[in-house]
Amino acid sequence: MIYVSSVQQGNIRGVAVYVGRTSSLKRASGRLGPLVDCSFLGNPHWMKDESQRDHVCDLYERDFPSILKANQDVMNRMKEWVKGKDITLVCFCAPKRCHALTIKEWLERP
Repeated sequence: MIYVSSVQQGNIRGVAVYVGRTSSLKRASGRLGPLVDCSFLGNPHWMKDESQRDHVCDLYERDFPSILKANQDVMNRMKEWVKGKDITLVCFCAPKRCHALTIKEWLERP
């Protein structure tokens, strides 16, 4: 099963897979311990304030096919790797809307 959690929540089930920005990886691993680094999946679109959350998540959904294409081998291996495992996609946004939900939806597709 695939879950989404934030670094702050720390509610990790199974393997923790970090999907936030590379610049925040150290802070995340400092709080949670070992993480699988998938920071290349971090959302490149920044929010200036909370009112932009939906907009930057929408932009990530729009750009996600390009991210998949640029990282096709890794993403296909990841999709195989998660089958039958509990993993938690970790970012800093959850439980608010987060780009990790886009990744989760893709990983759960047959």
